[in-house]
Amino acid sequence: MIINIQAQEKKDSSFNFGFENIKDSSAVNWLHFGSSAYKFSIDSASAYKGKYAATISYDGQNPNFSALSFELPDN
Repeated sequence: MIINIQAQEKKDSSFNFGFENIKDSSAVNWLHFGSSAYKFSIDSASAYKGKYAATISYDGQNPNFSALSFELPDN
């Protein structure tokens, strides 16, 4: 199963809601947690707006839980 994740972003792109700021093949300020049976990747082929989208794929035998979360900057 592959789930494509997208987010709406304000004009202030410093929040990286659109997955446009990439470092070491990961979207900056985005964290993943849960089962290691799920693979998170940055996808340039299925982006809705901008250059990238986040993709979650499952390759395991036993379905479990995994998710992406966004780390909000300090105010």
